[in-house]
Amino acid sequence: SVPGDESFEALQTLAFHRVLQGAVRHCEGAQKAEVDAGDLIAALFQEPDSYAVTLLRSQGVSRLDVLQYISHGISKLAGAEGEVPE
Repeated sequence: SVPGDESFEALQTLAFHRVLQGAVRHCEGAQKAEVDAGDLIAALFQEPDSYAVTLLRSQGVSRLDVLQYISHGISKLAGAEGEVPE
C-alpha cells in the first residue's frame, strides 16, 4: 500500500496525450496495426523540454536513430553483421 493509505486517481498530462497522439499518427502513416514502445520513444522527441529526451540526446540518441531502428532494425552501434559490439 501507499504510505498514508490515501487513494488517488492518476491523470493523463497534456504532454503525454500529445506524445500518444503523435505515436498513433506515425503508426497510421506507416500503416502499422499497433503502437509499440519504439513508436512512443520516437514521438517523445516532439516534446523537446522532456527530461527523457534530454537524457537520450545526452547519450547521442536522436529521433532519426530511433526511427531507423524501429523501421529497419538499423543500430548506429551495430557492426557489419548487424550485431551490437560488447
